[in-house]
Amino acid sequence: MTCNIIQFLKVLSHPQRLCMTLDMLRRERSVGELAHSLGVSASTASQHLSRLRDSGVVTGTRRAQKIYYRIADECPVVELVKVLSELFVANDCNTPRSLAS
Repeated sequence: MTCNIIQFLKVLSHPQRLCMTLDMLRRERSVGELAHSLGVSASTASQHLSRLRDSGVVTGTRRAQKIYYRIADECPVVELVKVLSELFVANDCNTPRSLAS
């Protein structure tokens, strides 16, 4: 499924999915890595990744027993996510850079 702006914004309206997406801009991440960084269960992280994948925002690559997720190349709104990541502090999805200083 290709990514469209409405699906993208709906799926990113959830704070944990937004943080996951921002995190995956830096590098591929496994479910366990994302769960740990968000402080949620692997099951919760997997459910969020499923929504992101179904909306065309992320794609997964299996390596041995793990699937590593990254932002989908074909998603045309990747630039928006990059701008969001530049506006917000890397480790705190709730604090804009201008307020963190």
